[in-house]
Amino acid sequence: MSRETFQSTLVKLAGDLEFHEPLVTHRLRHTYATSLMNGGMSLLGIMKLLGHRDQRMTLRYTQIADETVGREYFEALARITERYQLRPGPANPVPRDAVALLEDAIRWVTKNLRDGDLDRRARLLVRRLEAAREEVVALSTLIGDR
Repeated sequence: MSRETFQSTLVKLAGDLEFHEPLVTHRLRHTYATSLMNGGMSLLGIMKLLGHRDQRMTLRYTQIADETVGREYFEALARITERYQLRPGPANPVPRDAVALLEDAIRWVTKNLRDGDLDRRARLLVRRLEAAREEVVALSTLIGDR
């Protein structure tokens, strides 16, 4: 299909819609790049897809939506919290029960020690921690029955 045929088909499909600027097929390229950016594709990936040699050209094609900025911000905060296992400071202590602490320990061991030479020892430690958790649950039930 020629560019002229594609352009005239696009104008026909748009019908009576009003635009601030003339409707041209090249605008679809901008819309496509913007949609991909807001869908989570990297700038370098879009640059390669569009055939650009310079990322500044790709930046001219893409617009990032406020929702995307917000989503990426909260996702980054969640990754930071997970990586550094941020806990509330002493100014705002959060009471923790023994079961929750044991579950945190099980998650930490599973995530950080399950590789290579440490794998067998980590699995054994997880089993002991799980047994301790069950024992704490049972004791808590007995204390609650008094």
